[in-house]
Amino acid sequence: MNDSIEDPPLFSTQTEATKVAADNGYRLFRGIAMGWLRFGSTTAPCDVFISYTVAGHWLLSIEHTGVARELPESKLPGPGRKTIAARSLYELHQALDRTYRLSIRAFSI
Repeated sequence: MNDSIEDPPLFSTQTEATKVAADNGYRLFRGIAMGWLRFGSTTAPCDVFISYTVAGHWLLSIEHTGVARELPESKLPGPGRKTIAARSLYELHQALDRTYRLSIRAFSI
């Protein structure tokens, strides 16, 4: 996989990332840095970062240490503690949903 990300992200990437983030509880847009769009939540105690590679893969980077431990092993670079790849928007939705649920569970313990 080519790990080069769009920098700056295209308008279509920003639109899709914003929609998938909002659909999964991350409605607070916190900005863009080095091709990564950062989103926060009023209910989940972690920020997430989303980018899109020139090879056509979505990347999700998670800031929360506890959530990162629960996700599959990955050596992909990113601004968070763990970065995972998604081959489609559907997979990105699934990964963000799991991230949100894990962070809510970690917050309530």
